[in-house]
Amino acid sequence: EVCKAVTSLMKKSGAKHVTEKIKGDMLVRALGLELGRDLNQSELDLVHYPRICAQCGAGGANQDSLRNCTRCNCVAWCQPCIEKGKPSHEEWCHLFKTSLEDYKHEKSLGHQVTKYEPTIEKKYKALPASIEILFEKDVAKLVSNKLPGYQESELRYLTFLYTCPLTILFAAEQAGLADGRTVDTVTSLTVHLVGARIAEVRHLIGW
Repeated sequence: EVCKAVTSLMKKSGAKHVTEKIKGDMLVRALGLELGRDLNQSELDLVHYPRICAQCGAGGANQDSLRNCTRCNCVAWCQPCIEKGKPSHEEWCHLFKTSLEDYKHEKSLGHQVTKYEPTIEKKYKALPASIEILFEKDVAKLVSNKLPGYQESELRYLTFLYTCPLTILFAAEQAGLADGRTVDTVTSLTVHLVGARIAEVRHLIGW
């Protein structure tokens, strides 16, 4: 269905590759009109992240001419742009590679930290210097370290699950509460989730 819509746009524009004439949000709108509906997430990803040269935007019509980054495999360049494109990609490369490894772990092994339940503290303890410190001992108990990188991947996933509630708690620690009290002096807190994403609703145990 999407392939037919893209082919139709290419014929109308006279392009060998659809991104030669139209990109980004304009392509989203054009495809939506061709399909008669909104694009789903995977289709949006195809539109916003096509395999074209990350430096000059060419090469879409000749995929064999593009060369992937050998470390992360998440971006590609045409032959003339390889050396020019590498410096700007350098700071993102390890992040792309880490994200890809996390995705592979999720699909092949699942998440062992879904069993995690926060310890109920009877006395208030200030948050540590980083979110990783808060969870690393618990992750070490829950997750096997026999598979390279899996324990670190699960630690990142757990910090993702708890980043919103912990951000609120950290803000309360730093700024104090509306009535002037500090967070360590109160016995309860009421948090209103306004405009919450599905992620917050699914992970109510974190809140």
